[in-house]
Amino acid sequence: MPISSRVLGSISRGWNWLEEMLTGRYHATYGLAVTRILIGVTGLGLLLTNFNARHYAFGVGSAWNGEIAEPKSDFPNIWLFSLFHRAVTNPPLFTAMIIGLAILAVVIILGWRTRIVLPFYLVLWVSFIELNDGAGDQGD
Repeated sequence: MPISSRVLGSISRGWNWLEEMLTGRYHATYGLAVTRILIGVTGLGLLLTNFNARHYAFGVGSAWNGEIAEPKSDFPNIWLFSLFHRAVTNPPLFTAMIIGLAILAVVIILGWRTRIVLPFYLVLWVSFIELNDGAGDQGD
């Protein structure tokens, strides 16, 4: 058997093993769990680091950017994603919603009832992030 055939066979077996390891049924659940945890940690991290400045970055103190009066995004016009936009002018309600969103992030990290909680977290997260495009889009 020529060396090139052995090398190609080894590469093929290695590739098949790697593919099964990453996407196989048993191991794929680990990947989904890590992704779920990272989504929760990212959300919780953003909420905790901006909690002291929540009113200035996202709330009524950010009225200078015009997002409250005339949102740049279309998300506040969609009733499902306008929950935070409707509560932004009431600081105690806004703070309670941020705390609720942080609790949902912790629940996502822990993995408790993820299939039920994750859609609520997604809707609230998008609603929160779209309050201030400049602060919400961290990479821009």
